[in-house]
Amino acid sequence: MATGARGPRDDFYCWKFEVWYPSEDCNYRHAHQTHPDCAGCFQGRMNLRYASRGLPPPIVLTDEAESA
Repeated sequence: MATGARGPRDDFYCWKFEVWYPSEDCNYRHAHQTHPDCAGCFQGRMNLRYASRGLPPPIVLTDEAESA
């Protein structure tokens, strides 16, 4: 996972690691259990479910977005 600013392909914010990255990465990490924290992650399970249905990852509003 990259650290720093949100990149052009980053469509997912991981609450556990507090980083932006592509949801495909989250799906892979969760499905293949590449990291112990990703294997049982609820957020990863939801992303994988959305991807299997051909949907984008759930949109999560931050405090900044809600106040705008």
